[in-house]
Amino acid sequence: MSGRLKKPYLFLCVVVITLFYIISPVAVVHASIDLKDYNTKAAVLIDATTGKVLYENNKDGILGQASVTKLMTYYVIRDYLKKTNTPLSKKITVDADFSIVPEDGTQLRLKKGDVLTIKDLLESLLIMSANDSAIQLEKVVEHSTGQNFLNLMNSKVKELGLNRTNYINTSGLTQESKGKKVYNTTTAYETAVLAKKIIDEYPDTLKITSKRSYTYKNITYPNTNKLLPIVKSVDGLKTGHTTEAGYCLASTEGISGTSNNNKPFRLIAVTLGSNSDTDRTNVNKKLLKYGEVNFENRKVISKKQGFNIKSKYHKGGIIPSSVGDDIYYLLKKNSKVETKATLIKGLKGNIKKGEVVGSLSIKIDGSTVEEDLISTSDIKKVGILKRIGLFFEDLF
Repeated sequence: MSGRLKKPYLFLCVVVITLFYIISPVAVVHASIDLKDYNTKAAVLIDATTGKVLYENNKDGILGQASVTKLMTYYVIRDYLKKTNTPLSKKITVDADFSIVPEDGTQLRLKKGDVLTIKDLLESLLIMSANDSAIQLEKVVEHSTGQNFLNLMNSKVKELGLNRTNYINTSGLTQESKGKKVYNTTTAYETAVLAKKIIDEYPDTLKITSKRSYTYKNITYPNTNKLLPIVKSVDGLKTGHTTEAGYCLASTEGISGTSNNNKPFRLIAVTLGSNSDTDRTNVNKKLLKYGEVNFENRKVISKKQGFNIKSKYHKGGIIPSSVGDDIYYLLKKNSKVETKATLIKGLKGNIKKGEVVGSLSIKIDGSTVEEDLISTSDIKKVGILKRIGLFFEDLF
């Protein structure tokens, strides 16, 4: 008999173990992210909508940023174009001095007298990291406004509250000063903040940074972001590399929603100071995968969900209410959501449908957020005798 039961029991064990790994949240949620096998000095992963930090390793360490600098160069240029109502199609005649660019540095090899559009310069700036394009864009703004471009970059630093970021040039190249090598510095977190700002204000940027290549004068230059062909949903943003800064990468990916209860969301990952192109690519890939696997943009409260707020000052003793719209939050996949409805203090009179009557405290992973609760019907206050009784009750 034991021989006949051996195979069925074995099959049952396999089924149970398999089901455990399929349905257990521990199997897929909160997977640890181990970067010890990759030589990188700093890394961070944030939610592109709220800026919430989802993972960090030395996110505030001040490090070189190399050509990741060009994100700020780009941001200042876009700000200039918006303020002056200058079209991307405007043609520019090259007139800058490119002597700062080393012969082996990434460049379009622009020559004085070349004519190309601002769009051309911006695309080459972000896709292939052309240093001469950065310098020419700098001159475009300076000639037009009379303002020093570097000052504009560092003014944006203050405006955005990037207290650990500093620029000495528009390209990210290392320079010599008094016998010492100097370069632009930032942190992984502040780079992510800047990337978020760019995506928020200029979402069309992703149409540029998602391109696999850029062609100029019949020469095609590949996008320096090696993550693009590896992860299909990655659509940006910017690489950087110098001997002093190491290999750097700011990347972003849109994550699809799985149902009506889970909306799409976007992640931003930043790595600074990696030892190689492969390391920075793999670290960013791992960061983005961690965010995709462990987080969801969940509908935590439905606008159809009702909340009855107790009120002794109103007929029936309750005020039916709801939130104005569906509420979504990016949270860990196995997070529990707790809610508590509270009446607005001093609300004792008649209530009209649509009036804000209270607040809904939503507790998620130890953090609490507040949302307004709106009455779903007209509610009358209690009668005069009841109000008199409540008046004296409140006194004592």
